[in-house]
Amino acid sequence: QFIESTDLDWAAFQALLARHRVLLPVYSILRERELLPLLGESARRELGTVARVKQLGQLQRMAALLRAREALTEARVEFLCLKGPALSQILFGDPLAREFGDLDVLVRERDIASAAKALERAGFVSDDAFDWGRAPLRGFVLRHLYHAHFSGGGVRVELHWRVSRNDALLVESTESLFERKQSVAISGQAFSTLGRSDLMRYLCIHGASHCWNRIKWLYDVKVLRGGEEAGDSCGDNVLDPRLRRLRDELIDWLWGEAPDRAFQGERSRLGKLCASQITA
Repeated sequence: QFIESTDLDWAAFQALLARHRVLLPVYSILRERELLPLLGESARRELGTVARVKQLGQLQRMAALLRAREALTEARVEFLCLKGPALSQILFGDPLAREFGDLDVLVRERDIASAAKALERAGFVSDDAFDWGRAPLRGFVLRHLYHAHFSGGGVRVELHWRVSRNDALLVESTESLFERKQSVAISGQAFSTLGRSDLMRYLCIHGASHCWNRIKWLYDVKVLRGGEEAGDSCGDNVLDPRLRRLRDELIDWLWGEAPDRAFQGERSRLGKLCASQITA
């Protein structure tokens, strides 16, 4: 019924899909459920073209991640993938199903210089024009920032030594995150990423730091929560109650089932599609 809506502005709707980084999963669902013919030839062709361009971009970033992995491994720098293909593999069983832009990797503070040199050898250039050999400035950067930027071949890599600029939101040490890591297989290679409970907390911290202004981030949390096993709190027991309450209210606002809620009729068109198609 939503797809057949005659007053739907597809140009505006497609802009919303791109804005919230959910164009690929929505396109996949429309295709799997044979709903694409309802869009009309022009809208269907345009949506398909944009989806293919995005898929090519995903493949390019995936290749860059494999290149970065090889360089860091050769330098004997242990790292964790944050979000990106690793999260997509965990949530959907496909490293390219979830849209991602930058590649985020976490290293120990003592390994930052080695990691930076390894990325540079792999063809990634520092965007920060920062010399890690300058000890006084290095200390200032480490205290007040939490990641550095590199780019190469149209792909940006964020090298993290903390997961948040606000240490009060995640008081555990970086070392403890490495101790609780989990492994995922991507393109025949093993990648380490945050353990399940740490992943939930990280997704909530990241989403809240950006005021949850993309539906993709809420959907990530919803899917991760939906995959919980019995007795697995997925980190909720150690998550700041304020973050948990805000997250749950926003998810309920977009995907709630109760039709008598006052805000039910105020859902955006994108939210309605998520409710009627993605979660069906």
